Amino acid sequence: MTELEVLPRRTPEPWDVDQLVKALVHRNAHARVVIDLHRLDIIDSAFVARLLSLNKLVHAAGGRLVLRGLCPLIQETFDHLRLNQAFEMDLSDR
Repeated sequence: MTELEVLPRRTPEPWDVDQLVKALVHRNAHARVVIDLHRLDIIDSAFVARLLSLNKLVHAAGGRLVLRGLCPLIQETFDHLRLNQAFEMDLSDR
């Protein structure tokens, strides 16, 4: 399992996402990628687009992407936009 923690005010660029997936595939560490979002209290459409891209690339490599630590506002946003259907989410406490 690979665990990533997202930092506030740092939306990854597409190149960052591509490099991350290439590194995970190269190391054969893409079976389960967990992204911890507990430090975020707001997201924007660019960040959601990067998550969707990463999800697609990890799945294409045969892995699973799991989002963890969503604050209530972000969880509500994901539910409202039906993004909870696009992502696997770990809703348990850390």
